[in-house]
Amino acid sequence: MFDIEDKVEEAWITPPEGFKEHTHGHGEDNEESDDNVHFGKECIDKILAFVGQAKCLPLLSIVLNNAMAPGADWR
Repeated sequence: MFDIEDKVEEAWITPPEGFKEHTHGHGEDNEESDDNVHFGKECIDKILAFVGQAKCLPLLSIVLNNAMAPGADWR
């Protein structure tokens, strides 16, 4: 639901102490990110409505767990 560059900047990998994970800025990047999130949510909602939650949610859980596994590149 968002774009991430292939190369991750060092500042992003190790943010300074006290860094807030979520900000509510109104810059151009934030607007583009909001569009991606909205589009991604709409896609997931449509898939869930068409196929059904009982079939989709277990599969989504597997995908998310694999993506977030130690050593996995979740991008």
